[in-house]
Parts: sequence; structure tokens; C-alpha cells
Amino acid sequence: MLQHLDKQKEKAIETTFVNLSKHFKDVFKEVVPQGSASIKMVRDQDGNVYGLEIKTSFVGSEATTVMSQLSGGQKTVVAVSLLFAIQRCDPAPFYIFDEIDAALDQG
Repeated sequence: MLQHLDKQKEKAIETTFVNLSKHFKDVFKEVVPQGSASIKMVRDQDGNVYGLEIKTSFVGSEATTVMSQLSGGQKTVVAVSLLFAIQRCDPAPFYIFDEIDAALDQG
């Protein structure tokens, strides 16, 4: 029974992530019309998910996977796009964003 429940849980996570990935790509394209973005799960040798990889491209630039290479504004755009993608997957009546522009603050 536990194995069955684990398989159902994995399937639900996979389905949700596929939807999140699609919405993230769409939202990013709406925010940055000439850009592109993707998100994927990173798995270890055993197939266990241990992280996410986000690739972004802003206005004809090369796609980057290292968030530290992005400016504060670009990081904010990626974060907001991800939040709106999550909202499209699982809508809530309202969200409260506090310090959403913190990456734009000077050092």
C-alpha cells in the first residue's frame, strides 16, 4: 500500500511540475517578450529530485543557469514569473508580497 501511495504522490508531483513549467515559460514570455525561460527538475543517480534548474534568456542574450550571473532586476523578474506561474497552477484568493523588490536595493 505504501508503494502505491508513493507512486501516486510522485505522479501528482510530476503532473504539477509539468504544469508549473508550462506556466513559467508562458509568464516569463509575457513579462519579457523577447526572452525565454525554462525550469526543470534535477535528479541524482537514483532518480531522486534534489533541486531545480532555471534557464533564462533576456533579449537575445545567452541562456544562463547561474542565478548569481543575473542582475538584481533580472532575479526579481525570474522570481515574480515563478510566483505568477505557481498562482496559475494553484490559484488563491490573494497573495501578499513583502519586499518583492529587495534584489533591487543597493548593497
